[in-house]
Amino acid sequence: MDFVGKVSKLMIYCMGMNNYESSTVTLDVSNEKIYSNSCNTKLKSSKNIDSKSDEMTDGTVDALRFLSFVAPYFHPSNTGVWMFPLGVLLHHVSYELCSRIGLSSAMNALSENHPVLFDLVCKSTPFVTSLDINGRELASILSALLPLCRQALYSKVSHIGKAGESSLLYLAQIDPQTVCPTFLDFSTRALDVSSVHLSHQAPAALGALTRLVQPSLRADPIILLTRLPEILGLSLMGVDGNDEKKTLKTLMFYRNLFSWIPIGRGNAGNGLRRYDNSKELDFKEGKLLRSDGTRKILSDSKKNIWQHVHSKEYTNGLSELPESSLLHRDNSTKLISDQNNEEMEKQQRYNDLLYETALLTSDWSLSFLERIYALYRAAGEHEKTGKSERGVARHHSSADADRSRNFSRILRETLLQVFAAMDDETHALSVTSVRRFLTEETLPFAAKDVSSLCEASCSLRIPNKNLEGKEPRQQFFNPGLNTLLPILARDLDKYANKTISYRIRCLSGAVKSAGQTVLDHENDIFNAIRLAFSRIEDKNIFKNGCKLLRHTLSSQCESYIVSSDKRPRLSGGLGENAEYVLGKSAQLHNDGIQWHVPNGIQIDFASKIFQDFVCRQFFELSTPNTEACGENMNNRSDGGKKDYFCDDPKVDILSWRRALRILRYAMRGCSSLLLEEDIVMCNNSTKNDIEHQTISKNLSNSLNPHELATRTLLLSSSLSTQLLFSSLREKLKSIISSIMLLITNNLGNFPSGIEKDTPYSPVSDKELAHHKSDLERKSKAFSSSLVSFGMDVKICKEITDISIQLLLRRSAYFRPQEGKSIWQGQKGSLVDFALAVQTESLRNVYERFGFFNYDWDCMLKSSYGDGEDCGKTLCRRLVTTRVELFLITLQRNSSFEIPRRLRRRSLRNNKSFSNTSHSNPMGTRIEDVLQLIHTNFRSFNSCNIANEKELSSCTAFHALSGYEKLLNGLFAMSCHPNVKIQSSSVEVVEYAFTRFGWFVSDRVPRILDAISLQDFDQNRKYGLPSCAKLVNKFDKQGRRKRLPEVLKGILSILLIPHVLKDIMANSKKRFCLVRTLCETQRLISILPSEEMAKVVIYFQNVFSQFRSRFYSIPRICQSDMDIHSDCTIFLLDFLENSSCIKADKFGGQDDPEALNATLQQISLQSQNYKDVENVITEEKKVDNGSESYHWKNRLFVGWFLMVFVDSTQIYFTHPNLQRSHKFLLRLWTLCFDLIRLEVGQPLQRVSLSLLGRLISINIVGTKSISPTRNKTDNEMIEDDIIRDLLVKNLSSLSFCKIISIALVHDHREDKSVGGGHHAQWSSGIEEVINDASNNLAPQTFFPFQRTGRSSSTFKVGHAQLVESLIIMVGSRNNRNEGKARSLYLENGNEEIHILVSKHFLIIASEFASMPPSEDHRNQICTAAEIFSGVCRALLSLDSVEKGYFDRKNIWDLVLLPHLMEVIPKVPSSLFGAYSDALRYSIHFYHPKSYHPLVEWITTNIDRCLWQSYEEVNGEENKNQLSLTEIGPIVHDVPRKEEIGISDSYQTENEVNRKPNLNNLNADGFALQHKWISMITAVLIELNYENESADGNSSNDDVYSNSSNL
Repeated sequence: MDFVGKVSKLMIYCMGMNNYESSTVTLDVSNEKIYSNSCNTKLKSSKNIDSKSDEMTDGTVDALRFLSFVAPYFHPSNTGVWMFPLGVLLHHVSYELCSRIGLSSAMNALSENHPVLFDLVCKSTPFVTSLDINGRELASILSALLPLCRQALYSKVSHIGKAGESSLLYLAQIDPQTVCPTFLDFSTRALDVSSVHLSHQAPAALGALTRLVQPSLRADPIILLTRLPEILGLSLMGVDGNDEKKTLKTLMFYRNLFSWIPIGRGNAGNGLRRYDNSKELDFKEGKLLRSDGTRKILSDSKKNIWQHVHSKEYTNGLSELPESSLLHRDNSTKLISDQNNEEMEKQQRYNDLLYETALLTSDWSLSFLERIYALYRAAGEHEKTGKSERGVARHHSSADADRSRNFSRILRETLLQVFAAMDDETHALSVTSVRRFLTEETLPFAAKDVSSLCEASCSLRIPNKNLEGKEPRQQFFNPGLNTLLPILARDLDKYANKTISYRIRCLSGAVKSAGQTVLDHENDIFNAIRLAFSRIEDKNIFKNGCKLLRHTLSSQCESYIVSSDKRPRLSGGLGENAEYVLGKSAQLHNDGIQWHVPNGIQIDFASKIFQDFVCRQFFELSTPNTEACGENMNNRSDGGKKDYFCDDPKVDILSWRRALRILRYAMRGCSSLLLEEDIVMCNNSTKNDIEHQTISKNLSNSLNPHELATRTLLLSSSLSTQLLFSSLREKLKSIISSIMLLITNNLGNFPSGIEKDTPYSPVSDKELAHHKSDLERKSKAFSSSLVSFGMDVKICKEITDISIQLLLRRSAYFRPQEGKSIWQGQKGSLVDFALAVQTESLRNVYERFGFFNYDWDCMLKSSYGDGEDCGKTLCRRLVTTRVELFLITLQRNSSFEIPRRLRRRSLRNNKSFSNTSHSNPMGTRIEDVLQLIHTNFRSFNSCNIANEKELSSCTAFHALSGYEKLLNGLFAMSCHPNVKIQSSSVEVVEYAFTRFGWFVSDRVPRILDAISLQDFDQNRKYGLPSCAKLVNKFDKQGRRKRLPEVLKGILSILLIPHVLKDIMANSKKRFCLVRTLCETQRLISILPSEEMAKVVIYFQNVFSQFRSRFYSIPRICQSDMDIHSDCTIFLLDFLENSSCIKADKFGGQDDPEALNATLQQISLQSQNYKDVENVITEEKKVDNGSESYHWKNRLFVGWFLMVFVDSTQIYFTHPNLQRSHKFLLRLWTLCFDLIRLEVGQPLQRVSLSLLGRLISINIVGTKSISPTRNKTDNEMIEDDIIRDLLVKNLSSLSFCKIISIALVHDHREDKSVGGGHHAQWSSGIEEVINDASNNLAPQTFFPFQRTGRSSSTFKVGHAQLVESLIIMVGSRNNRNEGKARSLYLENGNEEIHILVSKHFLIIASEFASMPPSEDHRNQICTAAEIFSGVCRALLSLDSVEKGYFDRKNIWDLVLLPHLMEVIPKVPSSLFGAYSDALRYSIHFYHPKSYHPLVEWITTNIDRCLWQSYEEVNGEENKNQLSLTEIGPIVHDVPRKEEIGISDSYQTENEVNRKPNLNNLNADGFALQHKWISMITAVLIELNYENESADGNSSNDDVYSNSSNL
């Protein structure tokens, strides 16, 4: 799609450019064909074309020809994969054309207003001088694009229809006076009843009408107003309950239409508030910056764009179009807007149309409401038929819920805008209609949508003039609420339950935006809420009562925009300066927004509601049992403590559910008022000392805007209200955290109960024993009730939801981020892109060339781009909605800023909140929780006024401590046995960490200790139970172990991104997590069998998250290095102690004499290494009783070791050199042992990757040493240790074969055999194997040339590994040059790297000779990779070591014989691997290095040409041997005696490698293909650049320099 966009941009760029040769174009009107003849004349400017000329640029001609070619594919009946790209093409072409018109208009405006600045722009970007498109060309382009838009509108593919709508909008913005009438008439005909049998026409027509409303009104309102009666009449049929898609399109059309056109007459609403225009700030030549924070860029922006379509060339172009064109216009014919040339007649016609429109829309609104009522009835009936006999829906999915919610949202927005656009008279008639509908019908299934209707009709209205001057609470009037509330709220108890539920739901919508007018009906609202809470047997009534409580509180506590302020404006200015602005973008300048701002009376009313329905509910919840036991409390032996289970040993779960749900809904309504207690206390204090004033001033300066506004609002209320809302948040935190701890304690989370000392009492032992037995009896009866209380999903869900409100919410708005996305979508359908591009281009030019100084530039950037003069195309509804969204965003941001402010204050006061809240200080008995609730809500229930001490008791430290208690309670709830409760609690914890991220760091060690069962003494710390104590504990129901339930919750917390982020940033925590994951086998083994697989999946998820987030941490200080070293040593010990490693830790040398010999040989090389023998002998322990670990644990340990080992650990050795050498010896030995023992296992592939990583680190570290200094003794000792181990293992043919087989297994399975199935790996194993493959060798740029690889299975990393192994054993350091070669030779006098190379080539030959099998492809590819690595290594060592062989002998004696043997055996289908191998072998080497190879290939190609020798050489060559008898040609090689090689080393495999001519009788064409492939690979890699002294290219080091280990 990106390519289509670029092509479209290029096509539009080439249209009408003056640097293109023009073409003579002849338009055949009858046949609609375009004939063009090239012309040698160059256009200096498209404006200079004579109006009588038929010239058109080549770019335009090509574009028109292309559009004519693709036009048939846009037919609506076409469906296919090509349709979506065609829609994208149409969208981009139209958009780029619109953007070019805007850019051209910007340059024209700049040249007129700022000529000097325009000259500077022309010098820097010369193409701006040729942006104008000739009028005739523009007319032709529009005529070609509009038919495509019309066909795209009717397409059966939804994406193409949307592309057609957007393209039509772009083209209409270029010339609305020509495009809009045509498509308005077209859409109107599609809505006619005669088109009802045509499918898809009505939705397409409504979509086009929605897009064309604003362009037609802005160009000339008469265009739309003359057609509006017919459009409104026909579109009403679109509100159809049987067609949801058409209904949505119709509602969106009405929402957009009445965002630009008011309903009825008069000027309802606030009108236009006037400000002093003289306060505008002048700069340069225009008033760009205003005093109210708004700015503009260009005056008359839209008229500047329309200059293109008002030109004479464009008018003539329209008249020259064919009659069948949608834009054809005869010069003698004029549009309606052009029929009257006199301005007075046009003005009179406009006024008449406005009057007719007002009457029409007023009548239409009543008809619209009738259609909405029918929609409600249909929805209710349909929902009833969709129900089963039990009242349960048959089908209900998340997609159905999303679709239903989207439909309700669009319906609500449409109703709100329709009622907001009404004048007072029409609004009164509409409210009367709604009243009749609510009185006559009850539709329970449509209650939600009907409540939206009540909200729209009962929203606040702007006051009339006769209401001004009254008391503050009567400044707004609400005829809708005054009319509807009496029929909704009065005498509710006389109706049936369904009617009560329906009317309460409607009442909740009616009060949602009613503002201060709710105070006039407070008694009715109180009675309705009280009735809803009293009908506890009907859950629907109770739920709707909670909604009514929430909306009542939010309407009184929140600030929101008055709905009628969204009414479209008819005109702007006064008197002679009046301007008709239908369709013009709304602006804030001189037209501010009318807000509903709560006052103290409303806050007191909200406080009264909260106390009567929330505080009283909790107070009654804690009262009955405490009063029953309080008669002889002073005479009891427990010191007067209340006992909850005195006579009634049951917990009323239903009462708890109701109380918690009421609290949750009430908090959603008044969350913005729940400030921290330390904010209000400073203002209520009676102290006048300087210290208190300083504290109050500092506090005020640290508050964010939301806190400042809310504090001012609270201070305007009574003192009791301030006490309620200022202390409520802190008290709720304490209560909710205590309830969560009570729930988890009674589920058996904490193994040990609370031990309390029994106070001394003078009662007798008999009485005390009787009292204890009675308590035990009641406790047993009560324990089952508490377990049911804790296991109740609804109670726990309410607790977690309330926790979200306390931790995250600071306003009544829900999902505020969704509102902005919806607003962006609605804005995108209205944007005038030509206007936006014009203003944006001018702004960029101003900033680029420093048109303003720095101060003015900052002021302009911080101001709001207002109205059409700044590129905006927004209706009044979208402007007000965007401002309201800004307020919501400000409130949401306060939930992030307030915790940070509290933390800063706490740190400033040197308060530590990380060590004080390990567990909840409150008791965990039900008596303690109820006593806490009783104490906190008793003061609210009474009318006592708190003193100064109570108001000033909270500090920032206490506030954070309360949040930490709440978080600890959520940690405990995360270990709940119920999966739903557990997941919801973990989700809340994840959200809480976004605000309280600093709490993560202290909790990570506790989480890791719990997983590793090392938390025996950490019970209740941070709310988590002790897993070590839960090992043998069962839950109180005795059904299964409690440990796996707790583990799953703790592991879910560990998987939270904030927790993993904290672990990854700290080396010590990384080590703890790695150790925990490695030692999970013992933990899993003690779990019940049915829980093992579940917990294993959790651990695998943790490992996968660690793997995906892993990154290297720079280790600067010594402590980090020690931690990293301890981690790698731990991993080494783990793998060495596994049961599969039977050999000794030090290379399998169990014989002390062999070990002493090895140490003596190494220690002679340096005095610093004299104590190595003692260290290793002292610490050497053979673990005969090693524990058998699961293969997955060992695999993960191998992965950890692979990624943790790096160059810093190897080359920046430990201060104790003996320990460093020991670690290096253990690491390499372990790597070789794993490769040798784990044959065919995933761990072998990880070990192979570890070997490659170690070799890469060693090679890169060696190259990084400066050539001007010699290696230190310690570095040479390490090189000797590594090289000795490599020589010892690689000199064995069996070990080389093990490595080669491991390389075969490292390929992906061949899906062409075995049914094509993928490998079935366990969860997380495939990712480990992929990482192992990627770490075999550093990443390379191969293939560096543009030609790609021939084989998809060839792995360069395998070749690099073989190459590195041979280089390591073949390299020599400075100390060994004078020593005998017998130290590194095992057979004769042959170099060790030649020996190893021959081993690998023997194995490669065996792989190439293998019979077909499921691994045949991988074996052939591995053989090619081995040859590539061997070849490249020998060429590299030959240039560095200068051994006994020169290049020619290397090729002739080692490499070419191998190729001679394997080439005939490799199938042609797999020969691409050898082509890639050959390319990599000579990659970045000079041709001199592989000249024998080129000569050998060319000789064989010359003799393998498929030609008869008689035809080529004549009769004298008849007796020459044929191709199959000759075979591949091998050069004459020197005898071994001549170059000093003995015959002592000649194995059976080497004898068998002699060429067998009988095996070469293959198909001649296949063999020719192989030779051609080989020479092609050589030709691709030919490189003569930068030849070095030894004949190699200097680019050979490109990989080592670019490798990133």
